[in-house]
Amino acid sequence: MNVEVNFDKLKTTFETEQRAVVQKQLLKDQSKCLEVSTNFNQFAEDRKVGMCTQFAQIFKRNWQYLLRNPASLNGILFNGLFTAILNLILYWQVGNMDGIDFTDPASVMAWLYNLKGLAFLFANNIAFSTSMSVILQMPLQVPVFKRETANNMYSSTVYFWGRFLSNAILQLFYPITSILFVFYGLDIDQSFSNLVMFIFYAVALNLSMVAQGYFCGV
Repeated sequence: MNVEVNFDKLKTTFETEQRAVVQKQLLKDQSKCLEVSTNFNQFAEDRKVGMCTQFAQIFKRNWQYLLRNPASLNGILFNGLFTAILNLILYWQVGNMDGIDFTDPASVMAWLYNLKGLAFLFANNIAFSTSMSVILQMPLQVPVFKRETANNMYSSTVYFWGRFLSNAILQLFYPITSILFVFYGLDIDQSFSNLVMFIFYAVALNLSMVAQGYFCGV
């Protein structure tokens, strides 16, 4: 259906019938805005919340966020097993010394470099996987963090520790499962003390990279 619009007539109608009504409403709305005296820079500046309450709420919220995020949870739980399988394929029985001729420097150096390669690859897998899983969460959280800290809901220090500890609990699955999966296939010293030392260093690296991820993500 073709409808011819007479713009001159519309303009005349607006000028004679509608403009006064629109201007009146604009002036009314403007006067309401001028009456608002709230200083948003000082909003909630007197809010006082205990540090324990702040920490508990942040810890609980971040824990729920991680558990409700299937991609993040699956990455933490199963990425360790996946990388452990790859490491085990590459360095199966790397510690076996039966074929090493310790009178031959080339044979000894090849054996040592294989061990160094395992250490380098394993450390990098733990470090970067842990750090990136945290860094990728932060862009989604930064707007909320800025808004809530501006409202004195919590301090930056409490926010960091609450998120760090809640995330670290889940992140511990990664190094522990990786070490347990790989350790007995390397043909190295399989004493309990050596296993504990492996897990200790892996967990220490894991926690360090969780903290680093939060600093880089913000």
